[in-house]
Amino acid sequence: MSNETGKRYVCPSCGSELLVTRGGSGALACCGQPMQLRGTSAPSPSQPAQGR
Repeated sequence: MSNETGKRYVCPSCGSELLVTRGGSGALACCGQPMQLRGTSAPSPSQPAQGR
């Protein structure tokens, strides 16, 4: 598995999020489960939400 810089992952169990700051290979896991690539629908914390 290749983890690309800038990609966000989420734990399906506890909801913890991870931002890849240095790409590499390997599996990302939390709570004994593989982390899932997060969709791009939510803005990142550094981007202001629209309509506020």
